[in-house]
This record gives sequence, C-alpha cells and structure tokens, in this order.
Amino acid sequence: MKKRTVTVIVHVIAWILFVSLPYIFRPKYLPEMANIRIESTPTMFIHSLVFNVYIIFLFYLHGLWMVPKLLMNKRIVPYSVLFVVLFFLFMFLRTTLFSMHGPRSMERRGIEFLNPDKLITLFLFLLIMAFSFGIWMVGEWIRTENKAKNLEAERVSMELSFLRSQLNPHFLFNTLNSIYSLALAKSDFTADAVMKLSDIMRYITEDAKSEMVPLIREVAYMQQYVELQKIRLNENTIIDLQITGDIHSYKIPPLILMPFVENAFKYGVSAHEHSYIRIKLNAQAGNLQFKVSNLIIKKINSGSTVLGISNTRKRLEQLYPQKYRLEILEQQKMFIVNLDIQLS
Repeated sequence: MKKRTVTVIVHVIAWILFVSLPYIFRPKYLPEMANIRIESTPTMFIHSLVFNVYIIFLFYLHGLWMVPKLLMNKRIVPYSVLFVVLFFLFMFLRTTLFSMHGPRSMERRGIEFLNPDKLITLFLFLLIMAFSFGIWMVGEWIRTENKAKNLEAERVSMELSFLRSQLNPHFLFNTLNSIYSLALAKSDFTADAVMKLSDIMRYITEDAKSEMVPLIREVAYMQQYVELQKIRLNENTIIDLQITGDIHSYKIPPLILMPFVENAFKYGVSAHEHSYIRIKLNAQAGNLQFKVSNLIIKKINSGSTVLGISNTRKRLEQLYPQKYRLEILEQQKMFIVNLDIQLS
C-alpha cells in the first residue's frame, strides 16, 4: 500500500474518532436534572456535523496553506487577519448552531465540550490551530530528513561514479598496453588477458551500479585486477593475494575495497627495485578482515590518495556506522591498511 494511501486512511480514522468522542462520552442524564433525558434530534445532528466539518476545514486550511504560504513566508499581516476572521466565524457557528435547540440546548445542560463560554471557545480554536501547526512541523521535519537522506545517497552514488571514472582511464590504458605487448609476442596468455579485462569492465559498468554485490563477485574482480597487473610487472615485484573464509554468504558495497588495492599498485611497484604487495581478505562469522601492505617505492601523491581514502571512509561511515574500523599506517617505508567490517 502506498504511503499516501496510508496517510489518508489514518486521517479519516482520526477524524471519525474525533467526531464520535462527544457522543461516546456524553452522559445519558445530568446530575442536576435527573428527570430530564438528553436526546439527540436530526437537527442537532446536522448542526453538529456542520460544526465538525468547519473544524476539519480549519485544520487543513491552517496546516496546508496558512502556515507554509503565509506564516513561513513572513506574511504576518494577512496571516493574522485571516486567523482573527476564522476565529470569529468559529465562535459564531459554535454559538449559533447550538443555541437553536431552545432553553434545553446542550450547552445549557452543562456538556462542557459544547459550552458556549467564550474562553472555552477560544481554547478549542487555539487547540485546533496549534495541533495543525504541530502536524505541519512534524511533516516538514520528515520531509527535511528524507531530503537529506536522498542528497546523501546521491552524493555516495556520485562518489562511486567518480571512483569508476578514476579507475577506468589509468587501468585501461596500462592493461591495453600490456595486452598489446602479449599480442606482439604471440603469447598464449593474450586471449585470457582480454577475457579478464572484459569481465572487469562488465563488473565496473554493470554490477557495480548496485548498492550491494555478492562478496564473491568483488573478490573475483580483485583477483582479475591483480592478474592483469601482473602482466606488466617483472620478477622484482612479489604479489601475495590470500582469500580465506566464507566469501559466498555475504554482500558488500561495490568497489569499496579497491582504492586501497589500487594505491598499492600505484605506489608499491617498480621495474628496477625489489618490491612486494600483500593483500589478505578473510570473511567469517559476519566479519570481514581486509589488509593491504606494500613498500613505498614511489612518493605518494597526497592529494589524490587522501581524496580517495577520504571518499572511501565516507562511504564506510554511511553504510556501516559504528560497524567498521579503518586503520592506515605509514611506517618504515611501509604503507599498511587494516579494515574490519561487521557484515551482519
């Protein structure tokens, strides 16, 4: 059932209960007039119905138009004038409709809800207006919260798109160069490399659009990425990729681990110096433990690296509030990332 339909049903039920209350709790006999029985007449029912319709009209006019269009736009004079006019019309209707039933009218018989006393009339009018204002405030707060959540979701989506756009040009250029070299050498690994690149691009452009993906798909993407990176590296670089635990039972936000892996290959490999990259991933008992460590071979570009890590941290905070721990260390020419996430 749509939210708007539910809201309408709730309002209808609330007004039915409101209109029924005076009849539900109305006394059959008055203590001071024990011999007089209070009886409803069709005319009294019609007058009561007219008055209740006016109350409902007041409630929605104030909450849906007067407050947002006049009061919130600081149009105080027209708001005040209309407020006073509605009050006097309220008093006129209340006094006139329930004074038409003769000396034994309901207000003369002591029923407080319909007592024509001006103070009670004023109190009832102000109560209706205040309640409609309160309902509007609650609705405005909910709308503001939903808008903030939508903006945050759009921001996270844009950051994810940014991550994909950052990955594609550099990685694609280097990989195509490596595959081109394999093709020139007529290597048997050329077709396999092309297939791995195809799978990676499909994952980035299709699967990674989802909010969550199976962990095994993210792991497969990481493995293919590492395998393609190995094509352009020589024996000076040692890559240790360890995947353990249950990677079939959990889901994870796409590409949330990859910025750390990309940084390792960006700053931790060399064609001339000894270097190594170690990547460990373990998933078990609802927890994901992820560690990336590499020698710092190239000077770290603090601007792009800090931005990438900052975006990833924001995504983690958005998706796993109080359920993750991210530790980044730079010591003795080593760059180490430790990430723990509670997946369930």
